[in-house]
Amino acid sequence: MFYDEDKKMFYFTLTCYVCKKAYKAYEGSPSYQLAKKNRTKTYCCEDCNNKIRYEAIKNFFR
Repeated sequence: MFYDEDKKMFYFTLTCYVCKKAYKAYEGSPSYQLAKKNRTKTYCCEDCNNKIRYEAIKNFFR
């Protein structure tokens, strides 16, 4: 857990398991709450999460 002086918020630096990019999960976001509970689990960034959701919805109506 780190503290961002500019935004005055705590954050975790997580790695997305889909695109393998590092991203920051800021305090108050759902990914921050999940990371706070379980640091060993793999997580997905918001961009990849939206892509996965969109594909699932698109394939549901086929």
